[in-house]
Amino acid sequence: MAQQPLHNREPILIPVPIAELRPTQITVGMREVAEKRKHWRERVDRDGGEFLGRHMVPVLLGPKQRHYVIDHHHLARALQQEGVENMLVAVVADLHRLEKSSFWVVLDNRGWCHPYDAEGRRRDFDAIPTAISDLVDDPTAVSPVNCGKPAASPRTRHPSASSSGRTFCADASS
Repeated sequence: MAQQPLHNREPILIPVPIAELRPTQITVGMREVAEKRKHWRERVDRDGGEFLGRHMVPVLLGPKQRHYVIDHHHLARALQQEGVENMLVAVVADLHRLEKSSFWVVLDNRGWCHPYDAEGRRRDFDAIPTAISDLVDDPTAVSPVNCGKPAASPRTRHPSASSSGRTFCADASS
């Protein structure tokens, strides 16, 4: 007889209004947001529901039981601008019992937040917007839209921009 696994590894998906999602970074590249909006408009009538079902957003349950986005900020912003009201999220860690200051320290230590402004300067956690709609443009962000192209203005990205310190492109061969 096959043994049952000790832990269920399937995510539990719940719909959450995008307006209630909390970002864990200050900026997004609006060029990538524009590209995701275009991609959404091209497919919404064909398979929009299926697309949303496959693109769940990983979140942390934080202070006051709020959902903090740890990936897919660009997609959330794009869909919100396109009038989508809800997204499916999967809670990857429940940190709601932590005090707000401890919560942000845990996120920082785990690489779950990026408190850097568009000039690459580290900012206080209070500078992180409280709504996806308030994310600030980072015109130098490397995305699939401008991958391999010179940035609008040169700057050094902080190593926590990705887990390895490298910026990855969707069409990169390596």
